[in-house]
Amino acid sequence: MPRKVTASAGSVSKKPASVRTKKVLKNLPEISSAPIMPEMSAPVMETAVATETQIGIGMGVLIVSCLTLIAAFGSVMMAGVTNLTTRSTCTDTDGGKNYNMLGYVKDSYDGTKSYGDYCTLNGAQVASCTDKTKNCGMIERYCNSNGRRSGAYIYGSAFWRICPNGCKNGACLPLVPQPKSKPVVAPMSLPSQVLSNGVNTIAKFTIFASSTGYVSWKKINFKYYLSNASSTLSNCSLINNASTSAALIQINKPDINITLSNEQVIANGSSQNYALSCLINGTLRFGDSLSTQIEGNFSTSTSPMTYNDVVASGENRFIWSDLSAIQHNASSSDWYGSYGIQGLPSSQWILLK
Repeated sequence: MPRKVTASAGSVSKKPASVRTKKVLKNLPEISSAPIMPEMSAPVMETAVATETQIGIGMGVLIVSCLTLIAAFGSVMMAGVTNLTTRSTCTDTDGGKNYNMLGYVKDSYDGTKSYGDYCTLNGAQVASCTDKTKNCGMIERYCNSNGRRSGAYIYGSAFWRICPNGCKNGACLPLVPQPKSKPVVAPMSLPSQVLSNGVNTIAKFTIFASSTGYVSWKKINFKYYLSNASSTLSNCSLINNASTSAALIQINKPDINITLSNEQVIANGSSQNYALSCLINGTLRFGDSLSTQIEGNFSTSTSPMTYNDVVASGENRFIWSDLSAIQHNASSSDWYGSYGIQGLPSSQWILLK
């Protein structure tokens, strides 16, 4: 007969797994499905709300500041556009700081009025100023970088560096062209220093041409002084290298003015010799004298002109040319006067009785 097995006191009875699981779950705490929120006291909540408000205000201030900057930038840009418009209406007829041309300037604030360059003397406006011993100057008007009319005042040594010949009608006088060659006049000894009745050689000289080019001359003037008032001088002639030069010789005491029929050309690096002879009339006494001299330095003008213009200026002491004109003649602007000619005025030739 089968044995009946029974559990002892120390054995564990086995129960189904489902019964064991229900018991374990029964002992665990319940978990809520609602979202977990931290608990805050009332003061903490108020602080959080205040912080959020401050952030909002700060963002508003930032936005306002940005708008202000944008508006300011727009104003600057508009000012720049306005300034460009002003510059575009500032005009200067001589193109800026052009000291060699008279110019007129006006900007958008001047309306129809314009302002011109002008010469000054001691700061005051004058028509011209060319004397280097005086305080010459110039007002040169121009458009500045802001598109406005402006002016530069130059005077003293700065003025003479810019305008070495001075100022006239609001502009520097142009530089005077320098002759390519110049004559040199040198006295020669007389064949005799004794004054006597009859024909006397009263002056003798040489005219050189520099090595840089040909020169010619057409007119020369002598001053003479005869101590004996009862004696006279007449019938003069100019001898060139032993040949009498065809010339118009006018004697009008104390001047002997000689104008050649044809200009005398002297080659570069060469020379021509001349002697002036005149007839002395009247009774000469012991101690009487005759002195003769070539004049020079009629004026300070060194500008080339036509022959007739040089004569019209009053120059008759020595008129010459550097023959620089392509078609040289009496009407070409390559004639000069006596100013600056080496050897003029000459030393005196003296004859004694």
